[in-house]
Amino acid sequence: MEATGPLSPSDPALTPPAEARPALLDKVRIGEGIAARLLTKKVAPVYPQDAKAAYVEGKAVLQATVGIDGKVRDLVLLSAPNASLASSAFWAVSQWQYKPYLLAGEPVEVETPIAVDYALSK
Repeated sequence: MEATGPLSPSDPALTPPAEARPALLDKVRIGEGIAARLLTKKVAPVYPQDAKAAYVEGKAVLQATVGIDGKVRDLVLLSAPNASLASSAFWAVSQWQYKPYLLAGEPVEVETPIAVDYALSK
């Protein structure tokens, strides 16, 4: 077995070729709190009358993709107390607008969960 010595940071084997570029991700996942700070347009959901009449409260949770243009697309329902609240949340969130998320100075698509709360006033 051949022994090797310590590597120096200036060792040519550790220097990438001049044409090498860092790999950028096409899409990243961010938390709801980070996404909320990028929100520029928020359309409030309408509390459906049938859900009010049935005293249905709760949270509709969606997974959204936000494009590099800041527009919401590819909404997926993760959970909701009933179909009316899910539909209301889809309608509202589909109109939201975000500032683009930057990674290494470049805009990238993001996936983020979005929770829409529905509570009846007391």
